[in-house]
Amino acid sequence: MGSVAIFEPKRKSEDKVVIAHISDLHFTASTNRQDRVWRALVEDLNQIPLDLLAVTGDVIDGSVADRGKDDVEKAFSNAKSYLLDDLCKPLGVDPLTSLLVIPGNHDFRLEGLVWKEPQYREFYRQFGTYFTSRIYSELGIALFVFDSNAIDRSVKLAINFATGLVKEEALIDHAALAADIGKNQPELWRSLTRVVLVHHHPMPIAPTEHRAKQLLPIGATELMLLKNAGLFMEQMVKTKMDLVLHGHRHYPAYSRAGFPVAEGGEHPLAVIAAGSVGKTDDHPFSYNRITIFPTGEVNLERRDLKAATYEPGAPAVSIRSYGEARRIRFSRLAAAFGKIQAKKYVRFETIKEGSGDSVIEEVVYEARALGHDVFSIDRILTSASGFFGPWTYEAPEGQKIDWKWLDPPIKSTRKGLTLFDPPLGRDPITFTRRGTTFNAIHFNQRDRLDATDQQSAEEHVTMQSRHAYDEFLVQVRFPAVAFPSGFRLQVTDENDRRDYKEEELARPGLTQFAALRTVLLRVAHPLPRYHYRIVWDLPKDDREELNLSALEAGMAANLIKALLELREPAKSAKADAVRESLLSLKTEVLSAETYASPAGDDQLEIALFVYDQGAHGLVCAVSTRGPLPEGLAKWVIKPGRTVAGQAFRRRAPLLFVNVPGIRCEELPYYEGEPEGLRGHTVIFAVPLFYPIRQGRKIAVLSLQSTSTTSGLLCLHEDTAATLALKDQAVVWYAKKLSPTLGVPQGLDIPDWEG
Repeated sequence: MGSVAIFEPKRKSEDKVVIAHISDLHFTASTNRQDRVWRALVEDLNQIPLDLLAVTGDVIDGSVADRGKDDVEKAFSNAKSYLLDDLCKPLGVDPLTSLLVIPGNHDFRLEGLVWKEPQYREFYRQFGTYFTSRIYSELGIALFVFDSNAIDRSVKLAINFATGLVKEEALIDHAALAADIGKNQPELWRSLTRVVLVHHHPMPIAPTEHRAKQLLPIGATELMLLKNAGLFMEQMVKTKMDLVLHGHRHYPAYSRAGFPVAEGGEHPLAVIAAGSVGKTDDHPFSYNRITIFPTGEVNLERRDLKAATYEPGAPAVSIRSYGEARRIRFSRLAAAFGKIQAKKYVRFETIKEGSGDSVIEEVVYEARALGHDVFSIDRILTSASGFFGPWTYEAPEGQKIDWKWLDPPIKSTRKGLTLFDPPLGRDPITFTRRGTTFNAIHFNQRDRLDATDQQSAEEHVTMQSRHAYDEFLVQVRFPAVAFPSGFRLQVTDENDRRDYKEEELARPGLTQFAALRTVLLRVAHPLPRYHYRIVWDLPKDDREELNLSALEAGMAANLIKALLELREPAKSAKADAVRESLLSLKTEVLSAETYASPAGDDQLEIALFVYDQGAHGLVCAVSTRGPLPEGLAKWVIKPGRTVAGQAFRRRAPLLFVNVPGIRCEELPYYEGEPEGLRGHTVIFAVPLFYPIRQGRKIAVLSLQSTSTTSGLLCLHEDTAATLALKDQAVVWYAKKLSPTLGVPQGLDIPDWEG
């Protein structure tokens, strides 16, 4: 069979591909193309957006009247002109890419019975270009063609009657071709609906079996079937073909059978017969419309010529429902991507208040190798703003499972490996995996934009089904103050295209429990490599999130504006006063006995980082260092990045200690300062709001030191000192900074309870 050409004609419709399946034209040299029969077919096909035209044989009649070489040539030319000029051209079908023609017994034999070499050669001369197997990558279809004419060219008078046979060599070539495409272009092969064109029918057509036998039994059913129908069908199942289209009997029919396959289960194969558009027996002229949807669903509509026009000949048939298409897709995706199969996959996800960190526990029940033993499974973790902590495993006794990162830390897309020792085989095991994605979830649109540089009114939790699971269950628990009012489901396929049919199927499995602040998604046999997203709407910003009044929001905006003006002392008359106030705070902190440095040199620095909406992050407004160094002046801290950015995101004070022997949970957030700025041994960052209790996020006050003997180092084990320092920072903000800027807090600080 050789190689297969790949074509990329554009779809006529976004949501479907339409194939017109016509057969048995039986043209002669004298056929009038303007006859009502032929015009009616053109008019009917012109009503639909036609992508492909498939002709399954008997293009000419091969009649006794056309037995001369010139007459045969005229018959083929007449048929070719009809197909190219009368059909393809007005229908907008490019014959070089989208017309397929296979030979029938009448194309090679006189009256369809006696082998004629000139006829054979003439068919290939005029139609050989259209008798080739093809892949349509944009349409998602593969079309394979077969010559089913059993011939014996070694005999001078080869009488084959109407019989058919596909040579074994052609079946072997087809198997090799399918295997080659599957190996070299697995993603393309997996996505294709696979259609076979053959002239003779490989399945009986019951309504035609009553036809009386003539003097020669040329109408007998046993002479109409492929001689090797069983072998042909078996090979089509092995190569996972989906549809077989044929003609020959002039009677439309449809049958479907399920055949067992080596890997278990069965593969369904649909066989569709077209009637004739040029010659009738006991059925009107007819052809088939086959519609293939991106989901894999296939519909069949038969069109019959009644009076002068074509009309529906029978109710449309669903050859492959979404459920059936989904089962096939599941098997193909699992075979292509999956390494394990499991009874159930359960994921418990807890979203932490403030930080939006996602703490995950995954349990895989009764997991075993899908094929060969599994030594490792690669996995790519992706988060637009998050980064990933360590992953740990809990496995049965005698089974060791480890995680190995392949990419550096603090990266939004990070690849790693799950390692099995001994390798996972056919004996099932149940194991648990635990880990955290930091900064995973956002609570309003502004925070999401600042962290990801992506404008979106939505947030989501995504589950990608990577293996063959009988069922998966995802449970997401939200913070008490941030439970969304409603959820919806979005599903995208392995190519990140929205799959609305899968959403419809999976949507009943989405349930929310407001009292438990939990949403659940349960899906049976989730499709491997598909993404199932639980989606919810976000408030616009923290003003909407916190339900702040217009007055409060306006005062907060004024305060931010005044703080940003401090970055340009020449334009701000209050810059010196604010810096003096900051130095005064530094003196107060250093003079407190709690924070006294054992060495007397604390090297304490205090910086005020203010939120800049235009920069999508925090910028330094003022520092006790004096004029801002160039690196610090240009530095933009993304919310959730560095200690200051994480305190801003969490709306809570944050401590970082960078001294050997002392670790704190904030360590993953520390990324250091820009090149040229000093690293720190300790940082204590306090977020500031307006209104002060729980208002809009304004800035972060960062107390930091490069000294290994700084008094601030006591904070990691002294909770009271930590709370006292936080209160001192807030009081300074409310009673000194705000009045200096002319934006009073309107709060009696002595009565404030931190």
